[in-house]
Amino acid sequence: MIYVLLAVLTGAGKVTQSALTKMAGEKGVQGGTFFFNAAKAGSVGVLLFLITLSSFSFHLPTFWYAVVYTVSLALSMVFGYLALLRGPMSLTSAIVAYSAVMPCAYSILVLNEPLTLWKGIGLGLLFFAVYLLRKEETGSKQKEKHWLWYLVLTFLFTGFCSVIQKQHQAVYPGEYCNEFSVLSFVFTAAIFLLLGLLRRERSPAASLVYSLPAGLFMGLASYLTLFLSSRMEGSLLFPLVTVTQTILNLLLSMLLFRERLCPRQIVGLVLGLFSILLIR
Repeated sequence: MIYVLLAVLTGAGKVTQSALTKMAGEKGVQGGTFFFNAAKAGSVGVLLFLITLSSFSFHLPTFWYAVVYTVSLALSMVFGYLALLRGPMSLTSAIVAYSAVMPCAYSILVLNEPLTLWKGIGLGLLFFAVYLLRKEETGSKQKEKHWLWYLVLTFLFTGFCSVIQKQHQAVYPGEYCNEFSVLSFVFTAAIFLLLGLLRRERSPAASLVYSLPAGLFMGLASYLTLFLSSRMEGSLLFPLVTVTQTILNLLLSMLLFRERLCPRQIVGLVLGLFSILLIR
C-alpha cells in the first residue's frame, strides 16, 4: 500500500512542477528557457548532493546511465517548457502523462513482465485517448503547429526518461538511486547554465519563486520513479502515476488557469483513465 501512495505522490509532484512552470509564463517572469531550467535542475541537484554527500558512492555504470538520462531529461524539460508556454496545461500535461505507455511497453516487451488481454486492450485505448485529446484548431495555425511539435518531443523524451530509470533499476535493483539522481540533475543544471550564458539570457529574480520549487517537485517525482522502479512492476507503477497526473492536472488547469475542455477531449480523458485501470 505504501508503494501505491508513493506512486500517487510521484504523479502529484509532476503536476505541481508543470503548474509552477505554467504560472511563471502566465506572470511573465520566466526569463530565458535555459536559465529557468538551470534553476529547476540545480535546486534539486544541490539539495540531493548535500543530503547524500556522506554516503555517495561513485559507480561507473550508473554514471553512464545518468549521462544518457541527462540528455533525455534536458530535452524533455526544454520542449515541455516551450509546450506549456504555447498551449493549455490541461492538454499538454495530460498527453505527456500518457508517455507512461513507453515504459509500460518496455517492461512488457524487454523485461518480460506479463501481458494480459486487458493490458493489451488498455494500451490500445490509451493511444486512442491521446488522439481524442488533440487540441482544438483555434487561433494561429503556426502557433498550434509549434505547440504540437513541442508536445510530441516532450512525450517521447519524457517516456524515454522513465525507460532509462526502469532499466537501471532492473540491472541494479534498489541500488545507486541517490548517485543516479545527483549526477543527473547536476549534469542537467550545468548544461542549462552553460547554454544560458552562451545565449546571454536574462534571468529575473522573480522567476526563482517558481523555478526553485518546480525543480524540487520535479526532483521528488524523478527520485520516487527511480526508487519504485525496482519495487513495482512498470506496467502498474507508470499507469498509477498517469492516473494521478491526469486527475490533478485537470483540477489545477480549471482552478488556476480557467481552462476548459471540449466534449471530445473530456471523452479522451475518461478513456485515458479507463485505459490505465485496464493496464493495471
